[in-house]
Parts: sequence; structure tokens; C-alpha cells
Amino acid sequence: MNALLSDLLAHREGADAVQLRAIVAHQRAAADPAIVRRVHHMAEVQRHFLSAIGANGPGDALPAADGVSSVGELLPHVQATHASERAHVRRLDDAALDEWIDIPFPQSALRITRTQALTQSAMHGQHRRAQNATRLRELGGVPPTTDLILWYLLQRPAASWEALA
Repeated sequence: MNALLSDLLAHREGADAVQLRAIVAHQRAAADPAIVRRVHHMAEVQRHFLSAIGANGPGDALPAADGVSSVGELLPHVQATHASERAHVRRLDDAALDEWIDIPFPQSALRITRTQALTQSAMHGQHRRAQNATRLRELGGVPPTTDLILWYLLQRPAASWEALA
């Protein structure tokens, strides 16, 4: 597999776990409607891209966004989404990653490779984590640093979900 794509996906999972740990530890942030909606959206988009690349996805159903009142309720679903992605992507060789797929959009379908779809999914997560970090700071919390360069400096640590379970 493309080394950079592999890094982006592993980093995203680790960064999500680190940030979610900080959000759950901050009572106001954990129940903040904007953060809850964004975390739900992040899982929804990641699942959308998993489906688009041909993955079965996690076996659980993501609850309706309006039925979720805290980030803690989403943690099992976020973890399951990452686990499903990890398992599926591990089975893809370079030829499969270079295959063209159609991504449905309301305006029209977009034809991109699986690599491009997974890269977009990882970049979307980066964007939403930045928004959540800003909101966490506004609520008086301290967002953790989740930069890719720090992940490299720390020797590419694997995501740690244990403290969140």
C-alpha cells in the first residue's frame, strides 16, 4: 500500500482517539451539540467512503444524529468504523487502490480512485478535528495537538481506544 496513505489513515485514527479522549474528559464539550454533530458527521462520512470503496463497513448502525446527546454515545460507533476501515484497507493491494470508483453526490457522481477516496476521507477528518479543537478551546478545554508531524516525531503511535471504552 502507498506509504503516505497508510500513514494518513493510521494518523487519523490515532488523532481521533486522542481528541475524543480530551472531549469526553471535558463535560461541557462532551455534550456540546456542535461537537456531537461534528463527531457524528465524521463517522457518517468515513462510513460513506468505506461503502464507496467496497467495504462492508462496521456491523453496527450509526444512530440518528438528532438522537445523540453526547460524544460518549458515539465512541463505540467511531471505534467500529475505524476497525472496519483498518481491516478492509489491509486487504487492498496497489492495483485495487488504483481502481476507479464512483462517489455519488447530489449534483453528480465523481469518478476517483480508491486511494483518492481514502485520502479525502482522511483529510475530511483533519478538517473536522480542527473545528472540534477550536470549539473545545472556546468551552474552556485544552485541545491536544494532533498534527501529523508530531505523530511522526512520536514514532507513529498506534491509536489507543482503551481509556475511552
